[in-house]
Amino acid sequence: MKKKLAIAFLAFLIPSSLLAFETAMPSLKVPTNLEAKEGEFRILHRFIGPVNHKTVDTAMGMTEGAFVNLGIRYLIWSKLEANFSYQTRTREYITGLSYAYFIPRAYLRAQLDGQFFSYKDSQRKNNLFGLLSLQSEPILKRISPVINLGYDGYNHRFGPGFGVSVMIIKKFEVMGEYYPIWKRGNDSFLNSKNAFVFGLKDNTAGHHFMLLLTNSWATEPRRQMLGAKTNDIYFGFNIERWFSVDEFIHAE
Repeated sequence: MKKKLAIAFLAFLIPSSLLAFETAMPSLKVPTNLEAKEGEFRILHRFIGPVNHKTVDTAMGMTEGAFVNLGIRYLIWSKLEANFSYQTRTREYITGLSYAYFIPRAYLRAQLDGQFFSYKDSQRKNNLFGLLSLQSEPILKRISPVINLGYDGYNHRFGPGFGVSVMIIKKFEVMGEYYPIWKRGNDSFLNSKNAFVFGLKDNTAGHHFMLLLTNSWATEPRRQMLGAKTNDIYFGFNIERWFSVDEFIHAE
């Protein structure tokens, strides 16, 4: 069993034959570009300690714990994708289906997501989240804008998320995301600040490595759209690993 776990861990880190499998973002969803029998493992990690408070004592907040999201997605058929993730601390489970479609004349890719989520607060809470993701083909082969429009069934909230990824040099990108709180009103569940994320991404063979600075611990669009508590800055990172069922079969 230990040997199998070690092999699986190495497979996560070792480069594969695929170069950049799609233009991913830190938290925003992008329309899938996976092919049949392909999937992705991911680790999304956000340290709880602020970078801008006592950085020497807390090692950029890394000594104060973290939110970690572990996820997997897999293309079932055509552009129909299944996904599952689990986030620590909130003990949140998210499972869903999505379908992507390319609009050739508009040079636009779109995806509809339907998710069921369940998390632990004072008691366990369950509901549905719907999301529309739009991403253009790279402008000038370098700039990839992304828009997410979501509806949170539990909080009865609509929220947008905007992002852009810019390739600086081959396989190396800078990214930004912004989540303005839509119609604040007197909703007690909303945080007081708009959420944002800035990051750097390295696209290696079959991997995405991201280093991030953000004012939110959230790793999913739904929670980002509820805003951030403060404008303190937190450090985080993402690791995403493409895989192919055929590769696993041939490896055996």
